[in-house]
Amino acid sequence: MRMFTTLLLVVVIILAFLFAALNATTVNVNYFIGTTTMPLPILLVLALGVGLLIGIMFAGKIYVHMKRQCYKVSKKS
Repeated sequence: MRMFTTLLLVVVIILAFLFAALNATTVNVNYFIGTTTMPLPILLVLALGVGLLIGIMFAGKIYVHMKRQCYKVSKKS
């Protein structure tokens, strides 16, 4: 099973590099303060990173809430 996971990870990394190589064009990014130009793969990685951080923050909030609720229930018993 560990070998399968490693092989799958290697395939995903190779596909990511191929995707980045095929889409190496630069794009204009307009945000509230100004504009910048950056390669598309970097923009996609940044968007993925921001999305992951937001998801982890929301999941962490739910996790803390559930742990607190579990502690209160176990304390009553």
